[in-house]
Amino acid sequence: MNFYVLLSLYFALNTSILCKRQKIIGGTVADIKDFPFLSSLRNLTTNKHFCGGSIITKRHILTAAHCLFEKDYSIIRIYVGSNYSVSIYSEGYDIESVRIHPHFTGYNSPGKGSRHDIAIITLNKEIEFNVHQKNGIIQADDVKVEVNAEILGWGLIIFPSKVYSMVLRKASVKIIKNTKCLEKIHLPIYDEHICSDGNTKFGVCLADSGGPLIIEDKIVGIASFCIPCARGFPDVFTRVYNYLNFIRTAVNANYQLNISVA
Repeated sequence: MNFYVLLSLYFALNTSILCKRQKIIGGTVADIKDFPFLSSLRNLTTNKHFCGGSIITKRHILTAAHCLFEKDYSIIRIYVGSNYSVSIYSEGYDIESVRIHPHFTGYNSPGKGSRHDIAIITLNKEIEFNVHQKNGIIQADDVKVEVNAEILGWGLIIFPSKVYSMVLRKASVKIIKNTKCLEKIHLPIYDEHICSDGNTKFGVCLADSGGPLIIEDKIVGIASFCIPCARGFPDVFTRVYNYLNFIRTAVNANYQLNISVA
């Protein structure tokens, strides 16, 4: 998966650059009916997908803070219910408000890296749930290492060319220890991060940012950053378990979250 867009602030890492918006490189075509909580953030000016997100209530989308930080929300629309990144059949929703984690550091904090990369979007109206679009389950307990997970998105499929996937794609990854992740990417990794193993055949890339990391149909992570793309380095996700209180606080009490233990 490729994380969207040119929102990115780049990190120098020897000859590598950090990618904030990622997309799924490689992987296989997925069906939105299997992942009906997935959403697409699109720029109305360009009509292009740039980040992913997850439906968590009828009016709330879970995504990465860097997808929305210092953005003009009036030109962003959230689309749900379609396999395609651009579709006349998907339903679009405007943004009413955004809650970015107050301690989000972004990618331009020298020596600190990216921290607290999580945000909640409140939509201007409710999503009508059906088999193609409904809220996902948030895992209420922490993630174990050496377990299999899935990544999803409409990001770049060929890097460094700007070839983005028009259809939803998925790939299987394995969760690794943060210490192992740190050894491989030499960027700050904290307890609030989850890392997946590096692979040269598939991984997160531009425009995949904000999309979910899934274990047994439960949302456990949010795509945050990577060294682009599918070059054998781990991909890094925000650990949702660490932010359950932030999520609960950001969501209006009138809307119920679907939170479940593994």
